[in-house]
Amino acid sequence: MTDPVQLTQFQLIPVLELEPGTFSTQDRVFPYEEGKDQTNEEQEHWDSCLADSGITNLTPIKTGSWFVRATVFSDEQLDQYLRVIFADWGGIHETLDDPDCLPELPGGFVLLSQTGEVLVEPTCCCSLKDLENWEAAAQNRSQSWQTLWVGHPWISTRFQTPWVILSDYHELEMEIPERWVVRRQELQQAIQNAERELTQFSLKLERVLEKWALQTDLKKLARQLVCLPENDERSTL
Repeated sequence: MTDPVQLTQFQLIPVLELEPGTFSTQDRVFPYEEGKDQTNEEQEHWDSCLADSGITNLTPIKTGSWFVRATVFSDEQLDQYLRVIFADWGGIHETLDDPDCLPELPGGFVLLSQTGEVLVEPTCCCSLKDLENWEAAAQNRSQSWQTLWVGHPWISTRFQTPWVILSDYHELEMEIPERWVVRRQELQQAIQNAERELTQFSLKLERVLEKWALQTDLKKLARQLVCLPENDERSTL
């Protein structure tokens, strides 16, 4: 087993997931051929599906991914994205009028290396709420593996002074492979930066939604959409 890699100057960034079928208005076949790398074809398929809904020139975190860094959306792209998402939910007014509905944009968090390489990206059933899981990992002092939920498969972390050790992806009943080590303070800083970036994105959401003439608290709605607490206060790591 190889030694885990020490990470420095890494980033944790909020991303939105744009599942191509949600945006496609045509009967498009997802490119798949067993045993063949079709990353470029998957990228073309994703681009075409988004273009069906009037969204162009968006760059995912890597070729073939459905995840886009939240802060790269222009106001125009974000406006059209929101219209598609709310329509998929049944309509903006229907969503806001449902007292049991807590709308959250699909997404999660990506761990980037110093060079911008994607190390950890969200998996199935991820959420922007998962920032809380990264916070818990930074606070964890147990030497035993603890789940860091990023969807499934997930990763795990444990603490061994002065390192937070991160595993590779795994699921239940698998040997947990050590993959990276980071200093706790650096992980805390990356989480704080991710929260600031998410807060800035919520302000952009609020600005875009102002044009919709909605009869609701836009700041509250924008923060709810990105899983931030209603007020600006959050516990300090």
